Amino acid sequence: MTLNREPGPYDSVLRQVNPPADENGEPEGGIDIIAVHGLDTRSPDTWEFKTMDGHNVNWLQDKNMLPAEVSNARIFTCDWPAELFETLDAEEDTIQELALRLLAGIQARPSATNNQRSYKDRPILFVASCLGGIILAKALVMAKNEYLPVRNATRGIVFLATPFRGTSFEDVARWAEPGLRTWASIRGRRVASLLGWVKSSTFDLTLLVNEITQLCDNKNGEGYKVLTFYETGYTNLPAKVPLLSYLLPPSKKQLVSKSSAVLDCVPNPLPLRRTHVLMNKFRGPKADDPDYKLVETPLEQANTWIREKHYNKERLKIERLSGDILPIDQCYINLALIETLRENNSKQKSEDYSQQPSPFSLASRIKVELPHEDSQIELSKLFEPRRQPDGQMKEVRRILIRGRAGVGKSTLCKKIVHDFIEKAMWRHLFARVLWVPLRNLKTWRGPPYGLTGMLHHIYLQQRPDHASIASALRQHVEDSVSRGALFILDGLDEISELLDEQHNPDMFRFLVELLNMTTVIITTRPHISLPHDFEKPDLELETIGFRSDQVEAYIKAVSTPIVSRNIQLFLQKSPLMRSLVRIPIQLDALCIVWDETLDTDRLKTMTQVYQAIVERLWRKDIKRLKESQPHIKAMSSQEINNHVMEEIQLLESLAFSGMSSNLIEFQSVHRDSICDFIRPTQTSLPVYETLGRLSFLRTSDGAADPATRSHHFLHLTFQEYFAAKYFVRMWTNERTLRYFDLNSRRKDYCEVSPKVFLRENKYTGRYDIMWRFVAGLLSEEGKDEISGFFEEIEKKPFDILGPAHQRLIMHCLNEILDLPTRLREKREKQLLQWVLFERDFTGSSRFPRESEIPERVLNSALSASGDKARFLDALSYSQRQLSDTTMAAIVGLFKDEDSNVRYSAADVLGKQSTLSNTTTAALIGLLEDEESKVRRSAAEALCKQSTLSDTTTAALIGLLEDENWRVRSSAARALGNQSTLSDTTTAALIGLLEDEDSKVRRSAAEALCKQSTLSDTTTAALIGLLEDEDWRVRSSAANALGNQSTLSDTTTAALVGLFKDEDSKVRRSAAVALGNQSTLSDTTMAALVGLLEDKDSDIRSSAANALGNQSTLSDKILDTLGIAASKSILVFLLMEMFASSTKRLDSEKRN
Repeated sequence: MTLNREPGPYDSVLRQVNPPADENGEPEGGIDIIAVHGLDTRSPDTWEFKTMDGHNVNWLQDKNMLPAEVSNARIFTCDWPAELFETLDAEEDTIQELALRLLAGIQARPSATNNQRSYKDRPILFVASCLGGIILAKALVMAKNEYLPVRNATRGIVFLATPFRGTSFEDVARWAEPGLRTWASIRGRRVASLLGWVKSSTFDLTLLVNEITQLCDNKNGEGYKVLTFYETGYTNLPAKVPLLSYLLPPSKKQLVSKSSAVLDCVPNPLPLRRTHVLMNKFRGPKADDPDYKLVETPLEQANTWIREKHYNKERLKIERLSGDILPIDQCYINLALIETLRENNSKQKSEDYSQQPSPFSLASRIKVELPHEDSQIELSKLFEPRRQPDGQMKEVRRILIRGRAGVGKSTLCKKIVHDFIEKAMWRHLFARVLWVPLRNLKTWRGPPYGLTGMLHHIYLQQRPDHASIASALRQHVEDSVSRGALFILDGLDEISELLDEQHNPDMFRFLVELLNMTTVIITTRPHISLPHDFEKPDLELETIGFRSDQVEAYIKAVSTPIVSRNIQLFLQKSPLMRSLVRIPIQLDALCIVWDETLDTDRLKTMTQVYQAIVERLWRKDIKRLKESQPHIKAMSSQEINNHVMEEIQLLESLAFSGMSSNLIEFQSVHRDSICDFIRPTQTSLPVYETLGRLSFLRTSDGAADPATRSHHFLHLTFQEYFAAKYFVRMWTNERTLRYFDLNSRRKDYCEVSPKVFLRENKYTGRYDIMWRFVAGLLSEEGKDEISGFFEEIEKKPFDILGPAHQRLIMHCLNEILDLPTRLREKREKQLLQWVLFERDFTGSSRFPRESEIPERVLNSALSASGDKARFLDALSYSQRQLSDTTMAAIVGLFKDEDSNVRYSAADVLGKQSTLSNTTTAALIGLLEDEESKVRRSAAEALCKQSTLSDTTTAALIGLLEDENWRVRSSAARALGNQSTLSDTTTAALIGLLEDEDSKVRRSAAEALCKQSTLSDTTTAALIGLLEDEDWRVRSSAANALGNQSTLSDTTTAALVGLFKDEDSKVRRSAAVALGNQSTLSDTTMAALVGLLEDKDSDIRSSAANALGNQSTLSDKILDTLGIAASKSILVFLLMEMFASSTKRLDSEKRN
């Protein structure tokens, strides 16, 4: 198959060499491999190796060579006008024209089959020889508009002796060029100007190399896989110049040296033991051609094996509780710096307790409170250098990540592997990622213990040549420190028994060596103790829960619009569940059970939510546990329980024994102890098989023998729920609790009455959530049961100081909807007394910070005498949605004679997302308060309101002239949250741009940011602020200008002037501002190009985005964007790209 038209002499022509053009039926799927020759040659000659017996071997076409390695790829050669001596009857082609010809030829390649995808979408791998690599680089950089599909289809490039920094021809150019011109003149021709591109590293060549480098190593994961080769053989340079070889002595050098073959993204080019002319020729076969054999080394086999067997879709899939697969891009991983968390906690301890979230809240207990924004770090930036306490920058190579069960540590590992393979994340740092689930080492039978043995055990057991492959992989890991392997050591807590130096010294020593690898990420649960020889990590992180915006995005992604809206409304009313669903597995569970038929009126408490989740999961699991249950959907809850009674009892006993033993990971020996006690009789499955089919449990030993796997509950709260179920069952049946000490080697069980257990453990921290579930479950058993429970709680022993007891009462009350009025009022009265006592006696107030404090207690405390301000300060941190009654009580405090009370009351209301008209009107009245801090607090309270009435706006405008700068600043911010501003408001804000206080000027500039159309007067005022002495003001002014749909030349010039600002944030704001414009002058774009060299990566990224947003770029500007990818071996890369592209095509077909 060739082009449908006869090519002209100056065209770039593609010819298909595999499969042969005359064969019927072409490869389904796959990629196109396009080979581009170098200077002064053509295909097929440039690719043919001439054997001693006169045969020509074309490695692109020979069925035993490349076609055999990439069976469903089409292979093309591309001829372009590459003559060294050009005719005199036509204008000389520039490199830009040659690049465009090349793009046109590639664009014109034929589609595969009639029912195949368009040729434009078919992935491309380029093989470029010598100067052909330069022409190809220029083409890809210029591939915009109609040629953009070529750039988008490109997956990788193999550069063979491409002179990125010139050739050694530069050394002989003084006498060689006159010789070439003489020879050309004799033949009636001229020397092509292309020769200038291979002499030395010119400015244009340096610029091009920078562009292609950025293009290859695109930080958004859209770059190319790249490798480069250089020759080690020497070329006789005079012999390349006609006539001069007879006049000058031999001068042998490498034509393209290692230093010239380097790209920044591939700093270590690979050598081929041959001269330049043979760099694109291989004789084959693999057994006889050492350089060609490079493509089939054990390293390539190891990579292919690991990728296909261990990093395949099955291993990397994220499975929801429903069994559905969740796309990896919907799996959010949030990481926070532990050092910063500790600093923040330490700082908080020195501050007023009332200004901190409650340490007794559910969010605190399950560790999902979001840390400060400064503590959080993006996954892709883990290995960026970080500033140390002494101010020095340090490279990051060793990372320790802690995280609790269910928060996403395993998902994190899968995402790292996925993004490394699919998005080239960290490819410029590491040649490969080796994910080692440490739990698999428990089945490793040694000694000896070593890296080769571990690689064999984890990855290569099923290969017949495992020993040599593992050895080669180990050697590469150890010999390639700078770009070797990144080890992900997953689940250190799961092998704590292997870290016992006394019982297993050989394994201990090996694990310490493994943990101390140069480049490593280690994941573990928080409680693990690290070996004493463990080297301190460069970075210590903690996985944290979802942010609120991620919770919302996840719900929308997995639910229908109606269900999504209902879940959001439910969460708004339940601060307790808002905390819980920040744990990924909890959020998934809630989304699984919620459908349009769910009776949401039953979901008022945490207990009720868990009951609904558990029931839905049992309906799902029954299908896997029982062979034939055709009427599951019609079964009542009681019928479901009857069908899985033994399984429920098994989970309850496992959960309660685990709680009492402080154990969350259950080994086979623990399971056997429970089973010996329960003795299930109705199940036909082995117990380990039963546990493996339950949605409530997870195993850490997916690859282990099912009979020896360990299990843990989906999340600790599910263990606490089933433990509570067991307690309630024994309580209501008046039977004793029987449980095992799972930490003891003895198999005797413990026995105690529920009442005694309650009295002994009611204040024990690890039972806090279990007691909440107990209260909720008992409330459904009748008033007598729940009354008896509270009576037992209130028996001795008491908490001496009282808060722990009252907090227990408060948590349990929150789970009970139907409690006799007399009982509730009595306990709420006692709780109120403690709330007021704590405030007055200790000078602090913790109870109001808890979202579970009963509303009547809250309102009574607000009306009681005493220090109301301290109480209000604590309440502002509760994150609860206040009722109309409570807000009315707070509004009543606006008349309090204490200004601190008025200030704090306004502050509490400012934390609410919506305010009633009555509340807003009261806040407007407070804007005229005699105290400036009260006026400021009232203005701040109005900041969250997206729509303000004319009356409110007028009152805020009046505050812009307040004598206190903080009041003026707050009023400006409140006005700035409005989507549109009147002329009067805008004029008032313009006046504020000249305020004597820089913070006020900044607030005024920020207030104008949302306005897409500003008057010339406003714009001029903002331009003036670009020279303000405060960098924050300059940055805010640039942001405001950047939101304008069009900018004048004057405004643009002023923003360009900020590119030289000493503050990086100002330079970035200027670049972002200009990036919002679709058409910029060449002068402005040239200035943006200059920012690509900025030392700050965010500025470089903003500049690149700004250039990318331009509708057109001139040729001059086109010479500036690029970067690249990874080091490996020639056909290894071909195979890797081929497999990756095939995988992508398969995925697109399914979708």
